[in-house]
Amino acid sequence: MRSDLPDWNISETVGTVARLADGLSVLHQYDIVHGGIDPESIAVELEAEAGQHARLNNVGLLPVYRWFVDPSSCLDPRFAAPEYFDASFGGVDQATDIYQLGAVLYYLLADQPPYAGSYADVRKQIPGDTQPTPPSESVDVPVFLDGIVSKALGSQKLTRYETAVAFKQDLLDARERI
Repeated sequence: MRSDLPDWNISETVGTVARLADGLSVLHQYDIVHGGIDPESIAVELEAEAGQHARLNNVGLLPVYRWFVDPSSCLDPRFAAPEYFDASFGGVDQATDIYQLGAVLYYLLADQPPYAGSYADVRKQIPGDTQPTPPSESVDVPVFLDGIVSKALGSQKLTRYETAVAFKQDLLDARERI
């Protein structure tokens, strides 16, 4: 499990993602869409006394980049929502952020991205009907986290969490059960 993180524990991971969802909810209150959440867009600050603090960085930059470059040069496609690959899934919006944060949660729990392969491989997998293997099937995490991950990674926006606040609340409730 998460060999790259020294004292990895599920409760802290879920709590960290809940705090990121809380930050995301503030952005969404101001109609700001991050649009590019992947592990590279999360800054972790290490403080000796207080522990680790994770924050979203590059806020609001990906929509600007999209005007000038291919988004795959700025966002790891393994964490991109279906709407990045197929316009029939809608535009990039708050539901996109929830999907991408769910993909980061998957990565932190399962020690691998939700989808793998080349850009072309991922482009075929994500908009399809195939969900990634639930984290509990590959590592020792509680099964109830699978439902949270699955809902956040819904291929259709209407099946995802309606708000970052709702996502955060489910994460906090799950953390109480761990």
